[in-house]
Amino acid sequence: MEAIKEKAGSNSKVRDYMLFLTLWLLLFVLSIAALCLGRYGIPISDVLDVLSSKLLGKPSNVNQTIENIILNLRLPRIIASIVIGGSLALAGAAYQGIFRNPLVSPDILGVSSGAGLGAALAILFHLGTFGLQISSLAGGILAVMITSAIPKFMKNRSTIILVMVISMLLLLAIRWRVNILALGESEAKNLGVHTEFYRGLVIVLSTVLTACAVCVSGTIGWIGLIVPHLGRMLIGPDNTRLFPLSIILGGGFLLMIDTLSRIVFPAELPISILTGLVGAPFYFWILHKQRMNMT
Repeated sequence: MEAIKEKAGSNSKVRDYMLFLTLWLLLFVLSIAALCLGRYGIPISDVLDVLSSKLLGKPSNVNQTIENIILNLRLPRIIASIVIGGSLALAGAAYQGIFRNPLVSPDILGVSSGAGLGAALAILFHLGTFGLQISSLAGGILAVMITSAIPKFMKNRSTIILVMVISMLLLLAIRWRVNILALGESEAKNLGVHTEFYRGLVIVLSTVLTACAVCVSGTIGWIGLIVPHLGRMLIGPDNTRLFPLSIILGGGFLLMIDTLSRIVFPAELPISILTGLVGAPFYFWILHKQRMNMT
């Protein structure tokens, strides 16, 4: 019996490794395609020549205009798309794990959503009815203030991307604790986890990811809602595996949407419109699935 369990566990690990490797390769291929595609098409040979010349420090045989398009326009946009998409997906997975609600998403920057966050923090720290009201008001005000203030303190987008990467790494480092928090308050405390601290830390890190993403690209809906569900379909509910998978899926999804917005339509559409075309049907499918489970 033990041998069967060990073999099943080994097969599961191999399957996970193959899944992650496949997705990383697909993300790489999609990135190369995004460098080639656009209103000004660039041959893949020129893209590979420019990238290899920069990596190896040798002169490029491509003319300066094409090199500028690749390095100064498309490559930064691709990196931003991957980081922002991964951040929103990771924040969504973290919120859904913390609150044990599959319909939670990281869109918490409006006044009403900020008030909800303030109320949640007041409940977590047992501030009472009056504290709940004050915290809700402060949360609504702070949500708008933070959204407006971050670009002033971080005028360089590379700094914001760095903050997002650090927040992502911190969330990945504590992802196993989210599994324990998902068991419930009493079970987590019995296992020795400081529930208030880690729940608050996850909320803060997820909020930072969302705020920074909005600062760079504006509001992009649905990614934090639908991508974690796609991850659970592929790998299950274990957050130690779901969190890194959500980053890959979210980055690839937003990169694909961003590339489509550049090449399919005559005028470049806002990304939130295209994500809504995918997210809205998926959202209704989730609601239908939950209703079927309840009946």
